[in-house]
Amino acid sequence: MKVFKKILIIAGEASGDLHAAKLVQDVHKADPSVHFFGMGGKKMQEAGVDILVNSDDMAVIGLIDVIFKLPKIFLVMQKLRRALISDKPDLVILVDYPGFNLRFAKMAKNVGCKVLYYIAPKLWASRPKRIQALRKYVDKLAVIFPFEVEYFRQRGVHTEFVGNPLSDVTHTTLSLAEVRLEFGAQLNECIVGLFPGSRKAEIARMLPVILEAATKIKEAEPNVKFILPVAPSLELEFLQPFLAKAKVPVKVVQSRIYDLMQICTAAIAVSGTITLQLALMQVPMIIIYKIFPEWFNFKWVVKVPDIGLCNIVACKRVVKELWQREVTAENISTEILKIMENSVYHDKIQNDLQKIAGELSVNNRQDLTAIISKMLA
Repeated sequence: MKVFKKILIIAGEASGDLHAAKLVQDVHKADPSVHFFGMGGKKMQEAGVDILVNSDDMAVIGLIDVIFKLPKIFLVMQKLRRALISDKPDLVILVDYPGFNLRFAKMAKNVGCKVLYYIAPKLWASRPKRIQALRKYVDKLAVIFPFEVEYFRQRGVHTEFVGNPLSDVTHTTLSLAEVRLEFGAQLNECIVGLFPGSRKAEIARMLPVILEAATKIKEAEPNVKFILPVAPSLELEFLQPFLAKAKVPVKVVQSRIYDLMQICTAAIAVSGTITLQLALMQVPMIIIYKIFPEWFNFKWVVKVPDIGLCNIVACKRVVKELWQREVTAENISTEILKIMENSVYHDKIQNDLQKIAGELSVNNRQDLTAIISKMLA
């Protein structure tokens, strides 16, 4: 009689939900009998995960968000702990989301579970003391950036490079001409993509200044058009109050994000996974990051010169970044207009982004599904 394996999997944000769903699909191709349960969103549910906790409301950005959500976070942690004890999974897989997952890793190890951590906390950027938790409570760390292997191995963590998941899914379904036709974009028309994030608190903080910047761009370049792809976890209704106040028309779309990226001349993007997606599609952009309070100097805690993933991978400033008080409509619009109007500048950024895409698609990576199968054995 076959013994069915059980995996408790936890992802807490839209990007984690996407990557975890792909992981689940890959494991099920190898062994459809593996049962996944835990915390995640719509993508994970569609992939076959038994969702005990919906992650849509668990995303936090900045200390203030964490404080307001502490009671809910505590209740969710206890619910998943009960599931950990009652269902006795053969493996716990934690996807990104370090503030929550590093604490849960301790719980899992304390009850004797194997722990795989997929998409490492960015300790090379901030909070390096978290390495102690990784070393003590995580059996295997699966990283998605080549440079992370040496960093974590030198600090005593069993680490394997499994490739960047975006390299496998970042592709178009329509030709450039077909996308332009479908979305009514003329051949020489400038399209600017607006990417305000996937979390409600983040969007509420960033979308107003992005739309204000769009107004300034439109004033300088009347023929420009704006497209705003919506994250899968977000309801359109949430965006309506912001868009109703906008002084420029914005086309909102809910699917085929990579098809849309290929027609973008430039993009305004909140720091996060989306900046890497844009980099892989070679879209010149400006990266913006702003948390409350505005006077807080983020460089007090960040140990790297850049926060944008594409800049970190490149080990240099490929695209411009704005932090905290630098995030103004004037600063954003100035950079986007430079990208639009200066072809040499535009092409230089695009060429650098192309090199990043090559760096992330290297072949010397371990198979994540094989690692999981071995840990389940």
